[in-house]
Amino acid sequence: MNNIDQIAHTHFLNVPSSQQLAINILSKFIDIYGGVEGTGLFSGINRYSYLEDRCKLSAIQSNDLRSFWSRLCSKLGCPINLRKHDESLLLFWSSPDQAEILKYLREQTGVCIVIARSLKPTNSEVNQESETSDPIPAKRSKKK
Repeated sequence: MNNIDQIAHTHFLNVPSSQQLAINILSKFIDIYGGVEGTGLFSGINRYSYLEDRCKLSAIQSNDLRSFWSRLCSKLGCPINLRKHDESLLLFWSSPDQAEILKYLREQTGVCIVIARSLKPTNSEVNQESETSDPIPAKRSKKK
């Protein structure tokens, strides 16, 4: 783990669980559609600029994470994901505190993207790991 990875990981662990889920959702998006060349508008040199703009707009227009994901994919021209990602997406879409997650995606879009991008392995690490690995799971708060 290099210095940037350690800083990103430490920062990730010090944010509330709703913010961790927002980061994980974008990390999953980057995992699915980022690739070497990217997909749709999430490609090329401006991919993260497009992601930031469309993410913020999608979060503003959505009442839940399913509609957020659908809008984000549509606005960036990304096709339906591969089946291997279904389980993790279904878990994200059933997360509690969706209003808080959407608020973070709406108000802290750039920060969320920077952390999500920093949590993703580099190309050399990807070759050593399974393609199906998910980003760091969010810590769950215990309900009383």
